[in-house]
Amino acid sequence: MVVLVSAGLGCQEVKPRDTQLNRPDIYGKPVGDLARVFQHDAVAVKGFGLVASLPGTGSGECPPALRTALLNYIRKQLPKTSQLNPNDLIDSKNSAVVEIYGVIPQLASKGDTFDLMVRSIPRTQTTSIRGGRLYTAEMKELSRFISYDQFIKSLAKAEGQLLMDDFGSGPADETKAYILGGGVVDEPVRISLVLKETNYYTANAIRNQLVQRFGPKTAKAVSPAEIELGIPDAYMNRKDTFIQLIERTYLTANEASLQERIQLLAEALRNDSEKTAAELGLESIGKPSLFALAELLANSDEIIRFHAARCMLNIGDDRALNVLQKIIDNRQSLLRLEAIRAVGTGARKADASRILRQALEDETFEIKMAAYEQLARTGDMRISRKLIGGDFFVDTVACAGPKIIYISRKDYPRITLFGGDIPCEKNVFVEIPNRRLTANARPGDPYLSLIRIHSSFPRPIGPLQAKYDTFDIIRTACEQPDAGKKPGMRPGLGASYSDIVLLLNQMCRMGAIRAEFRLGPMTEAVKLQPSSESRPEPTPPAPEAPGKIQPSQNQGR
Repeated sequence: MVVLVSAGLGCQEVKPRDTQLNRPDIYGKPVGDLARVFQHDAVAVKGFGLVASLPGTGSGECPPALRTALLNYIRKQLPKTSQLNPNDLIDSKNSAVVEIYGVIPQLASKGDTFDLMVRSIPRTQTTSIRGGRLYTAEMKELSRFISYDQFIKSLAKAEGQLLMDDFGSGPADETKAYILGGGVVDEPVRISLVLKETNYYTANAIRNQLVQRFGPKTAKAVSPAEIELGIPDAYMNRKDTFIQLIERTYLTANEASLQERIQLLAEALRNDSEKTAAELGLESIGKPSLFALAELLANSDEIIRFHAARCMLNIGDDRALNVLQKIIDNRQSLLRLEAIRAVGTGARKADASRILRQALEDETFEIKMAAYEQLARTGDMRISRKLIGGDFFVDTVACAGPKIIYISRKDYPRITLFGGDIPCEKNVFVEIPNRRLTANARPGDPYLSLIRIHSSFPRPIGPLQAKYDTFDIIRTACEQPDAGKKPGMRPGLGASYSDIVLLLNQMCRMGAIRAEFRLGPMTEAVKLQPSSESRPEPTPPAPEAPGKIQPSQNQGR
């Protein structure tokens, strides 16, 4: 409708106000109805790099354009005074040019890590990359990779010691390996809410609601169409849950509508078969939900008590801890694992330690393992963690029950010794294939002797003496040979994570170490199976070469 207004010089048309300033009907609706969360999906990435420390099984072969890019890559990073010839580094039989693949997960933050798959360049004379170490390389978006030397923004760095798949159904593929936690994200993934209808009032209302519930850094309205999201520290271990909470957050006009919403959700939590949706709805409201949730803690149904207790704990109310502890202690409950994770991620450190330490003593390994993982995350005193050779961790867990050696094969390399000190027998002779690592002790010997063979060295490395103790065997075998230069450190043989895992497996099988040997699930990177045609075609070198190369210092992230 056109409105005519009388003025001194005649009539003037008054235009309707900008629709971006209108006040639409938004209250009583969830954010998910008004906007959609925009986030990057998991991103497949690829890179090329150099694996070193091979026992003469490598090759200097690679496509000419890739060699040119790698040479530029190395020269740019070497000190001006360096006498190293980059061609010699590539040409050495103790190194191999490799392809690197990985997937940056959704909602990744800067510094997050992910597993990598590494393989030698197809149709070269490289026979094995076992025992190798990847120098620092850049990872770029796979879908945009066209040529070796093109300029694409690096999304992540790759580096670390290689892990072989030695426990598959057949012999390990010696030209393929994995790096646990070897990919490190360079830039955080940007997360935004994009409004379905552009409007300043709606954007401001959503921003205010999210800030009120989750904190001042949670949301920033950058335009009438977009709200930037930041993940609060409390949800860094529950990023997917945070996104679900954002979508379920209701814009409430007044206290009466808020209380009505809480009662509807509490009723759904009590009666619906799918209770997680109601739980998330109540958590999205926050502290106003606590009264209704507290009433459900006394419900006769354990499932209802669990969801109410977990929700309260995630909101920040520790009255729910007793309910969760009883579920964890109930060996007949099917909710024990979920309750352990809830306590580990939601409770204060002191409360988590008090409740979960008891679960460490459980006879069910899955319960023991879940309690250990949560306690390790909080740095509990029951777990002694040592970094070995700069490459992997050994966790010694003080707990009762049978001795168990657990081997991590995803996320980051780690050997866990359940039961504290795990002794070794005093009459031992164990060696792994090609005698890469040998443990030997005759009756009466005061120490166990460890010897490592590497074809790059003219004679065996060692022997070094270790105590009859599993941790000291690991430390002696895998600590770096120059570790003795540091105060309080003893040198080691520099053996790889893969080789010590093989040695421990053999020693357990033969009874030299009286412990159960358990393998964790294999990394998801085994599913990355690029074809040999995935390489870009050779192209002329460009002035800019990718990235920088450094000896890797993977700290077992």
